[in-house]
Amino acid sequence: KVIRVLVSWLGGSETEVGHFALRLVHCPHGPAAPPADSFWLHRSLKFGAALARYQQAVSPAAAASVPASWEAWRLELRVRYLPPDLKEMYQTQRATFSYFYDQIRGDYMEQVAWKVDRRTAIQLGCLEIRRFFKDMSSSALEKKANLDFLETEIGLEKFFPLSVMEERRKSLRKELSAELRRLGGLSERECCFAFLDGLARIARYALEIFKCSLGVRLSLLSPTFAISQLSSLTRSFVTREG
Repeated sequence: KVIRVLVSWLGGSETEVGHFALRLVHCPHGPAAPPADSFWLHRSLKFGAALARYQQAVSPAAAASVPASWEAWRLELRVRYLPPDLKEMYQTQRATFSYFYDQIRGDYMEQVAWKVDRRTAIQLGCLEIRRFFKDMSSSALEKKANLDFLETEIGLEKFFPLSVMEERRKSLRKELSAELRRLGGLSERECCFAFLDGLARIARYALEIFKCSLGVRLSLLSPTFAISQLSSLTRSFVTREG
């Protein structure tokens, strides 16, 4: 019910609800805090029961204090179940696609952008700038006043990792202008899929990976592989359908 209400609020239809899931993320505080753990919630599980169950998993000591506290937890609505064709989703389920795109871009900026090469970071960042300013002509976007607005009012850090931002301002402006000029003819749709295609070359954003204890190294869930296992010895996929 919660997912249905949230998807409706986003502008999605009843048929789009099935793409979404709720994820409970443990976010401990403090400099010595361990990395965040996350758990997908079953649709029939109530929040109180979920918190008690997963708090026990990550911190038995904290779970002993009743009632359990939400202070170190975050609940996320995410697109988890993807159709085989994202371009069809763009056409027929725009609200869900837009949410998914923003989700993937957020994951990229938080988890991937810092380690990609400079050229790739600039290309992906400029694709998002072009998409963000979809109604502005490329010649207008290249103008100094608009680049100033982008830098001071919106913030280049929303598009580029720190490694790119540390470049000399004049040199960076020159690179951005050249790349935005190259992307000037792209539509919003083309920018979205160019970004996803570029990201797919460096990160498997549509692949869900989790550890298991079935005598293999990894299990994977994705539209491409269905449910698969990657053998630690042969490094080949064994796929289970259904």
